[in-house]
Amino acid sequence: MSALPLHLQVLQALTRRIETRQRELEGRVGTGLDDREYQRHVGRIAELKQVQQQVRDLMKGGLNQIEDEEESLREAARQRRAQVRRAAGH
Repeated sequence: MSALPLHLQVLQALTRRIETRQRELEGRVGTGLDDREYQRHVGRIAELKQVQQQVRDLMKGGLNQIEDEEESLREAARQRRAQVRRAAGH
């Protein structure tokens, strides 16, 4: 099981699907499509790349948030240990 939260796992899965669809569309470009179909596929590829970048940005933000929360928890634990040591007279 992944250590990432569910929403980041979903974003990873979405990224994989986007990449697969992008490869499928790129494979069809230049295979005798008429201009209208070609432009539609090229436009769709551009849209997928934009969505993919947005997903990456969301994942990066989510990972940064996780790191910030972990650091906050570590700091709280350090402070608690110091408080316990002071209370114990060390």
